[in-house]
Amino acid sequence: MNRSRKAAALVILGGSVFFLAGILSGTMALSASSKAIGISALSTGVLISLWWTLKAFSASVTLSIDSIETGDLFGRSRIALNAIRGRREYTVRGKTVTDYLKIEPIDDRMPALEIERNFNFDDAFYEWFYSLSDLDAFGQGISTSKQI
Repeated sequence: MNRSRKAAALVILGGSVFFLAGILSGTMALSASSKAIGISALSTGVLISLWWTLKAFSASVTLSIDSIETGDLFGRSRIALNAIRGRREYTVRGKTVTDYLKIEPIDDRMPALEIERNFNFDDAFYEWFYSLSDLDAFGQGISTSKQI
């Protein structure tokens, strides 16, 4: 993951812990009901930002001689290179915009690898990725070929 994503995760985690500590220590004068709501909300914020921080710092994509693997502290997914059908690229728009690279296996029962485009990939990775068959181009009548 890129540095800005890691920095944002740390800032949000630090802020959540700081304000939760302020409420728990009594530094922030709140009514009993406000204190309960604050503790509940900030505890949830700490847990979510801790999850996000752990995910950001442990995320990896590994391209080896025989497979590609994605993973983080919470799990790993792998596809053998000879089991790849092709690639797709798409964008999810909501409050933020997130671009994805998707690698689909030949076997539809296997999960695809979806990689957020916020990794600092080198040119060799993109050269390999764009050498895969473009599955979106097939529906548009564009001819592509897979090179292994």
